[in-house]
Amino acid sequence: MNSLSSINCRNNKRDINIDFLKIIACIAVIGLHTLQKDLSTANALMHYFCGFAIPVFFFSTGYILLQRKALTFKYCLKKCLNIVRVVVIWNVGVNLCIMCLKILLGKGFDFISFLQDISYRPFIQKGRMWQFWYLGAMIILYLLLPLIHRAAYGDKKWKRFWGIFALTCVCIQAMSFCMNTPIQKNVIQTFRVWTWIQYFSIGGGSAYLHIL
Repeated sequence: MNSLSSINCRNNKRDINIDFLKIIACIAVIGLHTLQKDLSTANALMHYFCGFAIPVFFFSTGYILLQRKALTFKYCLKKCLNIVRVVVIWNVGVNLCIMCLKILLGKGFDFISFLQDISYRPFIQKGRMWQFWYLGAMIILYLLLPLIHRAAYGDKKWKRFWGIFALTCVCIQAMSFCMNTPIQKNVIQTFRVWTWIQYFSIGGGSAYLHIL
């Protein structure tokens, strides 16, 4: 109880360490999308070094959210709707500009593709703004968040819960090694939930253990 109480007290203060991690991760994300790993060995090394960015985002989100005293499905649903709104606004803006440009140039325009690009495609790593797959993964995590929070704190099953996903990741990596090909390459990043929940949970665990 003392640990949980101290965590709740820390909720009222902004954690500079987490802010710093997010800033570094933002810079790394730029590197992931600008450094072409096939150009040279140096580029490849820098590209793969920047790979820590996505885990850090899930980690930091878990660190913040799993410190909350309670997490209701209503709160999580509101967060999901906010994410959808942001993604739709961005995609409508970008795709409208492209539509106008195509019309001015006298090129054809596919309205069905337009609707797909402003609705579900970004969340499943498709379309012009496929980078929004991360927010698609976050929607899944938000929908699972009440269960994650309950397993981590309410029901005192933190180690068992995290262990399931850790074991899943180990099994997938072992199978990939035996098959000499990464299994998860056949799963788009949005749906690699076993990995994202583990990073998310590690973030929550670090708050509970006062690692940061």
